[in-house]
Parts: sequence; C-alpha cells; structure tokens
Amino acid sequence: MIGHLKAAFNSLVENSQWMDPETKIRALEKAAAMKEFVAYPDWILNKTKLTQAYEGVCDHHLLFDFQSQSCDDQFQFLGGDKHQQSL
Repeated sequence: MIGHLKAAFNSLVENSQWMDPETKIRALEKAAAMKEFVAYPDWILNKTKLTQAYEGVCDHHLLFDFQSQSCDDQFQFLGGDKHQQSL
C-alpha cells in the first residue's frame, strides 16, 4: 500500500504544471529518501486480545447508530437479509 502511495505521489509531482523542474526533482528525491514504517500493537496477533478489543462491534460492518440499535436491527434496516440471500 505504501508503494502505491509513493507511486501516486510521484505521478502527481511529475505531471504537475505548477512546479518548476528543479522543484520536481527535489520533491522526487525527498519521496525516494522516505523510509517506510508500518506499526501495529503487539496484541493484534493475539486472537483472544483482538476478540476482546472488538467485542460488541457489529459483524456486518454497517454501523450508523451503535448505541441505540442492536447490530441485527441495523442489519435489517439496511436490507441485510435481501443482500445476503442474493449472495
């Protein structure tokens, strides 16, 4: 994903019309010099802790008012049964 972001940035720089050639070169050099750091918490690979962290989160990924409606109510409201049957 980071590679895609860098490629998109480079493309924007190369195709920009408001930057002069020297500025484009410097921008591309800076982008090339960037180091990629991706981090996540240690517990993310622990299934028990991960389950605890997301306990109560709706499995249907379509939350709009989590406090006032159950996950099943939200799923029904959004036509979940119709969509699921068509899969």
